[in-house]
Amino acid sequence: MKNLIFSLLVTLLVFIFYQDAKTITSDCEECHKKITPGIVKDFNRGKMSKVLTCKSCHGDDHTNKKDFQKAKLPTISTCKTCHPKQANQYLSGKHALGLLAITAFPNFAHKQPKAFIAGQKGCNGCHNLGIVDSNIRETVEYRKYYKYGMDCQNCHTRHAFSVKEAREPESCNSCHTGFDHAQWEMWFHSKHGSAYLTDRKSHRGPTCQDCHMPEGNHTV
Repeated sequence: MKNLIFSLLVTLLVFIFYQDAKTITSDCEECHKKITPGIVKDFNRGKMSKVLTCKSCHGDDHTNKKDFQKAKLPTISTCKTCHPKQANQYLSGKHALGLLAITAFPNFAHKQPKAFIAGQKGCNGCHNLGIVDSNIRETVEYRKYYKYGMDCQNCHTRHAFSVKEAREPESCNSCHTGFDHAQWEMWFHSKHGSAYLTDRKSHRGPTCQDCHMPEGNHTV
């Protein structure tokens, strides 16, 4: 009888713990499955969902749809908590200096058309890399225009944060393209690009990462 009672108690405790754990990992999903289902789907298909929750990166101040401004915007420091080697390499490279090109101009934010802001197509869409000042990140202007500039996520796009995706040449295409810096076009129309794109599986031609990120070094 004692063994039976003990077993029932253990089962009950496990059930309660499971329910609590389930609540912790899914409380954000209850809303975001309806509002931004793509975010939830991406996060759950990534490896980070196995060890982290939304609160790991966004904090726990945001609890309902009215206080969404309280959600923390992840920075390079956020990623550095788990990926110190890659973060330090990134911070010592040129990508971390992307913001300097914008701050060299008198008007930091630039008054660009709303279509540019919404589509992240203006200069600042890429050159927000390197913003680490928390005071700048919390301004209304930053949250409106730069909210997608999380540094690491420019290549490991949110919310799957895939390593495989970041290793593809297309991950460089979002910034390194256009008449003023046509690196993507030059590679795409070169022998290197043709060889790689016609036979990706055998990796016949070199990608951007093969030359600029040898052995996965993030000092690029």
